[in-house]
Amino acid sequence: MKKIKETSLIESRGEKIFNVTMNVLGVLISLIVLYPIYYTFIASISKPFFVENGTVTLFPVQLTLGSYKKAFQTNGIWVSYGNTIFYTVVGVVVNMAITTTMAYALSKNGCCSANSLPCLPCLPCGLVLVLFPCT
Repeated sequence: MKKIKETSLIESRGEKIFNVTMNVLGVLISLIVLYPIYYTFIASISKPFFVENGTVTLFPVQLTLGSYKKAFQTNGIWVSYGNTIFYTVVGVVVNMAITTTMAYALSKNGCCSANSLPCLPCLPCGLVLVLFPCT
């Protein structure tokens, strides 16, 4: 019977330094990415006067929902929401049609042979690249 070599689960000093460094970098990058989203939220629920003065940094000042009331009173928000739904639905339908067409073409044995037109399966991909700037 063969002996199984036991591996050590003890981290070396270099591995510990690497893990700590990667964790610190991960936390810093997460904070850098998440702070603008957080700031946008706290600015939207604070009074505009304090946002313009720069008083709002980490916590909202004098909570108010006036910005949301004003945004939902205009018709533009509903038009934008309708556009979002339209682009999402049309984009999903077009991408599914192109993806299933490509998947079917690539699943056939003779489709990508030397005798067939090599550019034929690439036409839907070209179509996606042409339509992409429109979304």
